[in-house]
Amino acid sequence: MEKEFIRVRSARDLAVSISLTLSGIALVALPSSVSINIAGFTLAFTGIILLLIMKSAYKDKETGKIYARKEKYFSQAHREALSKALSSSGTGLIDIPSEDKAGSLKVDFYYSTKDGSGYARMYEYVPYQYVPASLFHECPLCRIQKLLK
Repeated sequence: MEKEFIRVRSARDLAVSISLTLSGIALVALPSSVSINIAGFTLAFTGIILLLIMKSAYKDKETGKIYARKEKYFSQAHREALSKALSSSGTGLIDIPSEDKAGSLKVDFYYSTKDGSGYARMYEYVPYQYVPASLFHECPLCRIQKLLK
């Protein structure tokens, strides 16, 4: 299955940047000392910059649904088990131990708690980059919940 996800702004991104901008403008508008005005300008500037660059959600180009993304790393020894678990359509939980640091395998999980759906794609490390080692696999959120923690 071939999917394409693009980065978009989430509601949380907008709320954070707008609240920083408005609080900075409020500090500047108050008749106060110069140091409070400088802090207000800094907050407002930070909020505007975050509004322009912060994008933490992912949108499926085909369906328009919004997903969150989580990366997990695994050792090469788990490649076969991970590949079988992701490609199978069973209902059991996938419980394969992940590593805290970057390893030879990386799996990107795109999931939506609202829909209970998710997609996973495995990448393999070749010098200086991760290249796709599988297509996207559709996985219900209940199967991959242990891997997302």
